[in-house]
Amino acid sequence: MRFGCSGERPLQTVWVGARMRADFTSSRRAVHIAAVGWIYVTLMMAITEETVVAGIMTFLLYGVLPTLIIIYVGGSPQRRKRNEQARLQMMQEQQNLAQQEPNRDPNKLN
Repeated sequence: MRFGCSGERPLQTVWVGARMRADFTSSRRAVHIAAVGWIYVTLMMAITEETVVAGIMTFLLYGVLPTLIIIYVGGSPQRRKRNEQARLQMMQEQQNLAQQEPNRDPNKLN
C-alpha cells in the first residue's frame, strides 16, 4: 500500500503484517519499546530480590544504567546531524551579514 498524492512519487511504503516500516520514526519507536520492555524485566527482577538494597541496585545497574547508555549512544547520529545543521545555519547567517555590510569589520562587535 502506498501513500501520496496523485501524480507524485509515493511518500513511503507501508508493509502490512509483521514487518515494520523502515523509516526513522518507526526505528526510534522500536528502540523505545525495547527499552521500556527491558526496564519492566529488570523491575520484575528487582522485586524478587531478597533485600530492598539488592533490589534497588539490580534495577539501577541492570536496568536503568544500560538503558540510558544505549539510548544515548543510539541518539548520537541525530545529535551530530543537528549540530552540523546548526553550525551550517550559523555560517550562512554570518555570510549574509557580511554581504549586507561589506565595510564592517567582522572582528569588532559594534
